[in-house]
Amino acid sequence: MTNEAAGLPPVRHSLGRRFLLVLAGIFLLTFLSVAGTVFGSIRNHLASAIQANLGQTANDRLEKLQAEFARQLIDVQAWASLEVMNDIITGDIDGRIRRTLAELKKQYGLPGHIYAFDDKGKLVASSRQEEEPEAADMPPAWQVDSPEAFFVDKHDNPLTKGSGVAFGRVIHASFNPALRLGTLVIAYPWSAIEQELENRSTLLLLLSPQTSQALFVARELPPLDGATIPTLFGAQEEISLGGQTFLAGAADSAGKRAVAGLNWTLLALTEKQQALEPIREAAVQMLLLGLAIAVPITLLILWLTRRLVRPITSLTSAVAHITASSDLSQRVKVDSDDELGVLSEAFNAMTAKLQASLQALAQLNRTLEQKVADRTEKLQATNDELQSTIEQLKSAQTQLVQQEKMASLGQLVAGVAHELNNPIGSIYANLPILDEYVRDLIALVEHIQQLPLSEEHKRALQDKLDEIDFDFVRKDAGNLVASGKNAANRVKEIVGSLRNFSRLDEAELKDVLLEDGLDSTLALLHHQTKNRIEIVRHYSLNRPVSCYAGQINQVFMNLLGNAIQAIEGAGTITLDTALEGENAVVKVRDSGSGISQENLNKIFDPFFTTKKIGEGTGLGLSITYGIIEKHHGAIAVDSAVGQGTCFTITLPLTQRA
Repeated sequence: MTNEAAGLPPVRHSLGRRFLLVLAGIFLLTFLSVAGTVFGSIRNHLASAIQANLGQTANDRLEKLQAEFARQLIDVQAWASLEVMNDIITGDIDGRIRRTLAELKKQYGLPGHIYAFDDKGKLVASSRQEEEPEAADMPPAWQVDSPEAFFVDKHDNPLTKGSGVAFGRVIHASFNPALRLGTLVIAYPWSAIEQELENRSTLLLLLSPQTSQALFVARELPPLDGATIPTLFGAQEEISLGGQTFLAGAADSAGKRAVAGLNWTLLALTEKQQALEPIREAAVQMLLLGLAIAVPITLLILWLTRRLVRPITSLTSAVAHITASSDLSQRVKVDSDDELGVLSEAFNAMTAKLQASLQALAQLNRTLEQKVADRTEKLQATNDELQSTIEQLKSAQTQLVQQEKMASLGQLVAGVAHELNNPIGSIYANLPILDEYVRDLIALVEHIQQLPLSEEHKRALQDKLDEIDFDFVRKDAGNLVASGKNAANRVKEIVGSLRNFSRLDEAELKDVLLEDGLDSTLALLHHQTKNRIEIVRHYSLNRPVSCYAGQINQVFMNLLGNAIQAIEGAGTITLDTALEGENAVVKVRDSGSGISQENLNKIFDPFFTTKKIGEGTGLGLSITYGIIEKHHGAIAVDSAVGQGTCFTITLPLTQRA
């Protein structure tokens, strides 16, 4: 029976042809889109990776140069303070300065030479083995009026007939720091810098923003003209030189401030076409792979189309007959045992059981809503149980971390305080005795000076006193002992703070002054606040509070540590203690960056942190909250972005054991 006779529309477009076109189109579109996406992604990733690597290479090379220059500045400052430099006054007639400079050059392996000039700019001595021209003048580039060690950028050195950089320091007399004797200069040859910049894998280009000149150009790079150099400054992804395009990574020394006066820009370059050559090879290989896959896939599609369409045509005829006759007893002829054969058998079974299926469907619709409700209720109960278990695990984990941290910190701090207490006590006790001995020795020398000695003995005594600079020793000895006393007293205070803070593992309630805990914690954090953060104290409580002292110290450590980290640069931390009824109130207020409103309600959650990965665990404020809750107290926070944060702790004066 035809489709028209059964009331079905005629077949105008072959299913086999459509199936073939659809599968072929899907393959083509899928392959092209995937290939294009993969190619673009790999290309961008490779270019970004190359640029990042170039930037890192440039930064590493520039930092290495800066580190070397910083070491030269430290060396020249130290050498300018040597006692032997006083011989500049006599023109180094005995050659001590010359021998010292030669030994320093050999000992430190300097690529250049060291020069010592007198206050009039005349050469006195150098580390060169050959003799220098008599009365050679200091090059103008080295005539820098600076009280500190200075750096001289690339210049021509008439003493070595070459170019380079220099590091200098004014020489002052050791016996009179106000007397300027001359200048000490380390000449660093440019050839040593070029040797450091040589790189077989990366092309380097060193520029000077101050002079708009190229200080170093890799031999493989095209020649540079004056109009091209200004376009190269700054971090750029690609640059053009001599008609070639290069991928670039830049590093700038101006923002690092490692060496004052050093302002260089270093570019690391690689030829773009050569760097991206693997991408083009991958594209060709991907295209060939697509062509190789297309041929067998096309043949497979043709075979599948013919195999699928033939049983479907038979099934269509059977459906047309059933539609025309409404005879549900009509069955499709099954002539295969594959999936289409199973489909035909399923169609026959479907026709036979259609009435029963419709009845079952009606019954299922009536009971489906109740089943869904029952299942939803069970899922909700399971979810509530799971959430409760998670909260218990979080609480248990927080407690374990707290216990372990408190025990370890208490043992460590107590051990350090104990080990430091005895030796620093001995030092502190011996310093007064040492002061007395020094005073007795000075008095003895002064007494000997007053004795009626012969002229020969007096001259010998005076020569010896001048040799050891007795007048300076007499004046400075007391200062040294006083300085030692102050330093020892400071260490005793720190040890006392450590011992006070080491009560972290105490498990008994004690009456303590909260102000002492705040001061001990600030003493331990003094290295983070000195010369940067002002501590303002408003202590009005000044009465004992019953608490677990070690745990309350941990609360102060967490809050003060967070306050210090919240302040970038200079700032203020204000501490207030007061009595409100039967409660002690402590406020820790900082002038830091503040906390946003969206994070304010989450800061006490375990593991919540806004710090970078590796800088915080997110447990500090959670532990703080638990400790305050254990003390039957309360903690509140008030913060505004850009204005600072204030934590308020309320504790009862007495605790239940």
